[in-house]
Amino acid sequence: MQTPRLTRILVGIIVFLSLLWGCSDSSDFSERSATALNAVTVTGPITAGGEPATSSPLDLTAAGYIEEEFFYEGDAWSYRFLQEPAGDGRWDVAQNDTAAFKTRLLVRRPVSAEAFSGVVFVEWLNVTGAFDLDGDWLQAAPLLLREGHAWVGVSVQSTGVNGGQSVLEEIGSGEGLVGSNPERYGTLFHPGDEYAFDMFSQAADALTAGAGPAPLGSLQPSELIAFGPSQSAAFLTTYVNAVHSQAQRYDGIILHSRPGLAAPLDGDVAEDSLAVIQVRTDLTEPVFIIQAENDLTALNYLPARQPDSDTVKLWEIAGVAHADTWVLAEITGAPVTPQEGAAILGCDRPINDGSHREIFRAGVDHMVRWVREGEPPPAAPGLEIASSSPPEVARDDSGIALGGLRHPDVEVPVAALSGEAGNEGITCFLFGSTRPFEVFELAARYASTADYHAQYRAAAEVAVEAGYLLPEEAEALVTRAEARDLGF
Repeated sequence: MQTPRLTRILVGIIVFLSLLWGCSDSSDFSERSATALNAVTVTGPITAGGEPATSSPLDLTAAGYIEEEFFYEGDAWSYRFLQEPAGDGRWDVAQNDTAAFKTRLLVRRPVSAEAFSGVVFVEWLNVTGAFDLDGDWLQAAPLLLREGHAWVGVSVQSTGVNGGQSVLEEIGSGEGLVGSNPERYGTLFHPGDEYAFDMFSQAADALTAGAGPAPLGSLQPSELIAFGPSQSAAFLTTYVNAVHSQAQRYDGIILHSRPGLAAPLDGDVAEDSLAVIQVRTDLTEPVFIIQAENDLTALNYLPARQPDSDTVKLWEIAGVAHADTWVLAEITGAPVTPQEGAAILGCDRPINDGSHREIFRAGVDHMVRWVREGEPPPAAPGLEIASSSPPEVARDDSGIALGGLRHPDVEVPVAALSGEAGNEGITCFLFGSTRPFEVFELAARYASTADYHAQYRAAAEVAVEAGYLLPEEAEALVTRAEARDLGF
């Protein structure tokens, strides 16, 4: 039986499939006020009305962190294309008009300045389920906490603030911050998603030069890195291509599980979907694209795939899905087997039991070094493709994807982990599948349980050496694998 929290967060995951959009290019910002940095007003920390929405369930105090919420407000620009948006992402836009806004920043930061790395990750909170979801915090939190990085979630889209209809009719609508807790959020107002891009720029202003209290307290940030998954990555793709080159607010951007298309400048994803869009390669700041296997297929990223350049890098991870059993376990607070996940979601096949969070954390760590030291992440092999129309990943005889980054669970498997699912519907399509190996399949791969353990440790060591896993995540994976008995 689904709890209300489970239902809400599942909604935020499954709606991503519908976000196959397109976007546009760079811009002339000559009209932007020279005092824009000083035009943002910050209030807070906010204490009325109970806990913040999207409050982290982690024990941040034990990690030496504090969670606080602030409001920021000002006037935001919308933008318009100066020419037809090209598929290479090199877009020309101009400022269109302005509107007043007031929204929120949710801050998780070290209490001590000595523990602060100087890096702030700013997440475009995802609203495809008609509420704010901190998907990249969920994946990256252990790394951020142990490295002393700060995290800021921004309610930058109208649905998260004002409420509204989900992009899928069957999902329904949400109340947004204002409707769900008017005592706390009743003064917020969002003029519409055409203003979201400049509001995201001004979130950086609020963190570094806004009038009023400092959301980061006494901490002095040295780098701001933007990220966000799925729908948020679609909007961030537009931000990169159309706004970032002139706004220059962020030192790097991670596009996590992005669809092949990008959000329109007017923010109306239902009406103004555009063509397949790549990320422009003429920027100074780096852009890192990190994709699960079925992002190429379920989210139609394959047509937008692009080769590495000096400023754009791509990782594609074999065997993992857009969402998986780990996500359900985080939501329900208890372990979830692939079979239990299938029952919860109504899928015919056991859902994917893999995870790309460990590789994602390595990518986040590489982005910090790329921004700070100019050292890009290591190049990675792409997934092998069996068909481009419809997009289909090539597989071995066991059903495991060929090519791509290889998680130890995929390289030394006890099951065929796949981004591919049956035809049960959108939810199951995003959660992929797991086919546990029969004993004879395991015996064909491993001489004994001890042999499996040795191969797994070796695969983890290779991944660490290649830069695709961090030692902390690798050791945790090996410990888990060594607790597994194959029965022979």
